[in-house]
Amino acid sequence: MVLQSSSKIMAEFAVTAASPVVKMVVEKLASGLWKELGLARSVSTDIEKLQSKLSKIQDVLDDMERKPISKPLQGTLRKLRDVALDAEDAVEEFETEVLRRRMEGRDHMTEKVRDFISSNNPIAFRCKMARKIKEIRDRIDEIVKDNEDLDSMVKSDSDSIKNKSDSDRPVDRETTSLVIEPKIYGRDEDEKQVMEFLVDRDNDKNISILTIVGLGGIGKTTLAQFVYNNERIKEQFELRMWVCVGEPFDVKMVLRAMIEQLKGEQSIFSNLQTMSTFLDEKLRTKRFLLVLDDLWNDKESEWERLKPLFIHAKSGSKIIVTTRVETIASGASTIGTVSVHQLQGLQDEDCWSLFKQRAFRSETEEDNPELMEIGREIIKKCGGLPLAEKALGSLMSSKRGKVEWLAIKNNEIWISKLSEDVVPVLKLSYDHLPSHLKRCFTYCSMFPKDHEFEIKRLIQLWMAEGLIDMSDISLNAEDIGSQYFNDLLWRSFFQDVEMDEYKNPVTCKMHDLVHDLACLITKDEALVPKGDTKSISHGCRYLSVTSTYGPPIDLKRIYEAKKLRSLICFGAPYGHIVDMGEFILNVTKTFSQLRELDLRWCRIQNLSDRISILKHLRFLDLSYTQTVTLPPSITTLYNSQTLNLQGCSELRELLEGISNLCNLRYLDISWCTMITTLPTSITKLSKLQTLELQFCDNLQELPEDIGNLGKLRHLNINECYSWAYTPRGLGRLSNLEILPMFIVAQENGRTIVELQHLNSIRDRLQIKNLHHVKDPNEAIQAKLWAKTRLNYLSLEWNKVGDEEHEPSSTEVEVAEGVFERLQPHHNLKELGIYSYIGTRLPNWMPSSITNLVGLTTGDLKRCEHLPLGPWPSLKYLYLYKVHAVRRIGEEFYEDGGGIAFPSLENLTLEDMPNLEKWHTESCPRLTKLRIKSCPKLAMQPCIPCSVETLEISSSNEMLLSARSLAGLSKLKYLYIDSCGISSSSGSWDELEYLTALDELRIGGCDELTCLPENIMYQPSLHIPCSVETLRITSSNEMVLSAGSLAGLPKLRYLYIYSCRISSSSGWWNGLQYLTALEYLRIEECDKLTYLPEDIMYLPSLQTLDLWGNRNLRSLEGGGRKQQQPTPFFTTLQYLNIQEAGRLTSLPEWVRGLTSLQGLRIVDCCNLATLPNNLQYLTALQYMNISNLPQLTMLPKSLQHLTAFQTLVISDLPRVTMLPDGLRYLTALQTLVISKLPQLTMLPDGIRYLTALQSLEIQDCPQLVRRCKRETGEDWHKIAHIQEIIIKQEEEDGEEMNEKCTFAAKFLGQLGFARCMGHS
Repeated sequence: MVLQSSSKIMAEFAVTAASPVVKMVVEKLASGLWKELGLARSVSTDIEKLQSKLSKIQDVLDDMERKPISKPLQGTLRKLRDVALDAEDAVEEFETEVLRRRMEGRDHMTEKVRDFISSNNPIAFRCKMARKIKEIRDRIDEIVKDNEDLDSMVKSDSDSIKNKSDSDRPVDRETTSLVIEPKIYGRDEDEKQVMEFLVDRDNDKNISILTIVGLGGIGKTTLAQFVYNNERIKEQFELRMWVCVGEPFDVKMVLRAMIEQLKGEQSIFSNLQTMSTFLDEKLRTKRFLLVLDDLWNDKESEWERLKPLFIHAKSGSKIIVTTRVETIASGASTIGTVSVHQLQGLQDEDCWSLFKQRAFRSETEEDNPELMEIGREIIKKCGGLPLAEKALGSLMSSKRGKVEWLAIKNNEIWISKLSEDVVPVLKLSYDHLPSHLKRCFTYCSMFPKDHEFEIKRLIQLWMAEGLIDMSDISLNAEDIGSQYFNDLLWRSFFQDVEMDEYKNPVTCKMHDLVHDLACLITKDEALVPKGDTKSISHGCRYLSVTSTYGPPIDLKRIYEAKKLRSLICFGAPYGHIVDMGEFILNVTKTFSQLRELDLRWCRIQNLSDRISILKHLRFLDLSYTQTVTLPPSITTLYNSQTLNLQGCSELRELLEGISNLCNLRYLDISWCTMITTLPTSITKLSKLQTLELQFCDNLQELPEDIGNLGKLRHLNINECYSWAYTPRGLGRLSNLEILPMFIVAQENGRTIVELQHLNSIRDRLQIKNLHHVKDPNEAIQAKLWAKTRLNYLSLEWNKVGDEEHEPSSTEVEVAEGVFERLQPHHNLKELGIYSYIGTRLPNWMPSSITNLVGLTTGDLKRCEHLPLGPWPSLKYLYLYKVHAVRRIGEEFYEDGGGIAFPSLENLTLEDMPNLEKWHTESCPRLTKLRIKSCPKLAMQPCIPCSVETLEISSSNEMLLSARSLAGLSKLKYLYIDSCGISSSSGSWDELEYLTALDELRIGGCDELTCLPENIMYQPSLHIPCSVETLRITSSNEMVLSAGSLAGLPKLRYLYIYSCRISSSSGWWNGLQYLTALEYLRIEECDKLTYLPEDIMYLPSLQTLDLWGNRNLRSLEGGGRKQQQPTPFFTTLQYLNIQEAGRLTSLPEWVRGLTSLQGLRIVDCCNLATLPNNLQYLTALQYMNISNLPQLTMLPKSLQHLTAFQTLVISDLPRVTMLPDGLRYLTALQTLVISKLPQLTMLPDGIRYLTALQSLEIQDCPQLVRRCKRETGEDWHKIAHIQEIIIKQEEEDGEEMNEKCTFAAKFLGQLGFARCMGHS
């Protein structure tokens, strides 16, 4: 029975795979567009017969979904889907030919002659298509005849086949907004245990790990997400990182993802050591939480590679791992203490709550008791899996009657064993999708597991593939695509939606089990090749390639995939150089049906004219390539809907012929910094809806007729710094939704009145040059109050350079009148006011914008009174250059008005020279306070006790008085700079009360020479003993005394920057008390001439960073030469010496650094030799030797460093050869050789470095020649290396690049790319 059910389900997959495709082909043939081509009668007859045959097949397939079907049908239906896709390609050819003829004018004789002798010959086209249609018909007939069941059904009278009526189809519940789960059901105890682990356990250990183990779909990720975003956790951990690992486990990917989250931008690091060093510095200073989601690899060797990253982690740091593999815990134990949390299925009542929330929404159990009873039976079949419960609940929400609910309950799929990874309920959910959603869902199978979808981009790809019906011109295709996405999200086919700051969905993911379902349906039609992929199916139509550090992918047989529609290259941002002539030749020869081509980050420089042969191309992404010019033929890609040129920083211009792209809807040239003007023809793109121009620094203006783009919805001109005014007639673009900036001018068509009809604008609007509004009534006509979707509004008047311009009374009156009439809608969340010359704010502040979350003011020098509040929702307030204001907040207490800012968390007061009082009772929830250049300000009565971060610079010393600091029990970070605090100041007495203080920074305190004597010898008055990080900048020699350091037993990180502390100062004696100190950085201390001996005895020091100490001459303690190596720095693991121009040699004690893992010596212009006894550095893994102009050779003792993994040698102009002993560095993985002009060849031993994965050679002219791919004399020495990067700057300043990365090797296998330079 089980086997029969399994076979039946597999056959049903074949039905559901074929049906949507056949249906779409029938609809396209029915449109009759092909009739415009004047085809021969016989061809037209064939097309009509094809349409009729497919229509009957469609009826049969619809009927099959409700009837038992035989096993032989499975293969037949797969074949049927394949031929249906071929038929769709044929229809596409007809549509493209019609479009071409419309665009090129078929009635012109010159065009006819040209067509006759070209590939566009209409006679040749008719003959080709006649053959193709006949072939498709014959194939369909053969497929049908080969299966008796299908043949008999197709031959049956159509009346005998009961087609589904509209009433039979599932009723889609319309959703207008994304569903955000308010809670997780049945996980209260699990959440409690995870929170306890994170907050209360193992806080004295560097790192501890919790593995959440459970079945797929059980809710591991959801639980981790819920905890990860808990406000208490955000407070507990200074850094939080989330990495979705998946299969395979790639250490570099994990590290890169961590870096990108910390930096908020794409990582530029390429090798493991560089990434590890960056992260080590970050993770050792701040407590962090790292989530490794969906981990599969339990090998201890992989965990060992991560171990060095966490050795110096700040105490209390935690890692959460979600996994289906119980043995992960044993592997993770190599880096820390591991606890295991087994996640079980939900209890019945919790399952019911989750199911009911989706299925019934607002209904109660009393409303429909029969369905409730059936529902309780259905949920028992889901095995307690939340993913299944949500999907099933969403499915049942579209079912209205008892019969439909019983049909689901009794469906045979529940007893099938279709796949261990596909939950039966997901198959049910898929079966009940409308046809258009089925294809949108299965399209996603071409992406890797755990792929983060850019939602906007996914919709563009759906459109390019023809999956979105755009026949109804009254509906917007992008909006339809968004609805498709929301429908799939509602049904749990997508999850983990990330929103932007305005709650617009930006990215999402797909659960592994859902992805498995999509792959099971498409089978070989979509492929993400892996290292063990041996061949690619002839029927493959969707291919995505992702760079990997695993075994190279053999894709030589990709030429067999002649039906490819979509080629997407994910991968390394370091890209590759492509010979585009060869690339386009092979693409056009092989992939004539290509619709989507994505080459992001590929270092393409010259795009060939042959791109025009890809006439079906609808989606072309060349973003972040090195494209300089676009070929004229690109303007004949009439089907193009999306052209993405974002970040093409070398691109000079767009072509005037761009207006030929009659179907273009999305054009992105943001970050194209070389473009100065746009062609006037761009205003003829009648279907253009999105024009992305942000950060086009040199773009001067838009064409005057930009108002002709009537369908334009998104005009992103953010950060276009060179604009003097907005183009004339912008007000005609009544469909605009995105317009981040409007620059007011006085000329007709450029005034603020142009905003009158732009009431669909949403998210952000920055209005600049408001001083050009001379009539306040014009401000009323802008109708800001009608722009209900606006979240952020910035109002900016003119800033008159550095000149002191005293405005006239008339100018002030006009400015106040204009501001009064610029009242926004009450929905506004953020407001910015800049360079306003009035003396008062408008009457509608704050009463009409009480929903405000953020307020920023800048350069309001004449405004005397700020009616700030009450604002119950305000979270951040930034007041800058509000010179005339003397008091803040007192009006609420004098008038009994209550609390002005009950939600305020972040407050900055900067450059307010006359501010004297701020009533702090108005901010009971304040956590971050920054006060700068407020010399007269004193707290009234004191700084709020909720403050955790306090920065005070160039301000009144009284801000640090006992009254101000009293009660700051939560203060973790204190920064004091240039506050005129002397050694006798009583402010220092108050530091003892800051018991939670974690980091103290002192800078610019020239009057501070030492702490008072009574403090030096009274431990109770020392800096709080809880301090772990201390930064001293730009201060005098005796900022701290030896006695004060004695009270810092927990100090782990000490930064000394630009301080006048000499090497002989007694201050260094105090370091002996810092027994927990792990990190010491001394930077730009010009009085430091030798390394103080006390540093050498620090018992816990792991990193010594000496940077920019230009007078440092010796590293010998006390300036003495040691006769015998002394066991200094017994725990030192990282040593960095940079910009020490007077240093001539390294001391002998370096040989004794047996724990040293990383050594960096950079920019030491007089260092002529390196120690030749490095063989004792048995733990050394990383070395960077750069810019040592006097160095003539590397020490031979390098060959003994068997743990060595990364070697960087750069800017060594006198080095002529590398030691052949490099062959013994058997663990070496990364080798970088840069700017060694005298280096003539690579040593022979390099070919024995089998572990070497990455080799970079840059600006070594002789090596570049000898390492030329295949032909260079040294090529055989390096051919085994997986990643080879070769760069040479030419005399004209251009770079010659040769890059044999994974991506280049992949394209090389296709014949698309060569690792070669160019001149």
